[in-house]
Amino acid sequence: MVHEAATPCGIGAEIAAIVGEKVFTSLKAPVRRITQDAPAAASWVLEQAGVPQAKTIVRAAIEPVDAQIADIA
Repeated sequence: MVHEAATPCGIGAEIAAIVGEKVFTSLKAPVRRITQDAPAAASWVLEQAGVPQAKTIVRAAIEPVDAQIADIA
């Protein structure tokens, strides 16, 4: 899941917790939160630095697939 809020105590943490509680045994990979691990920034420049980048999102999406391929090989 990708969001711009801080990692701890944000909406993503709540959604990840609910998913983990409700459908843990159905998950093929752990829930990952792609977000900044810091409180909300007070300036626009710092805020933009904390926005998840496409490269980070794609890398996180590919990791579980790569792990499954490695298990097969």
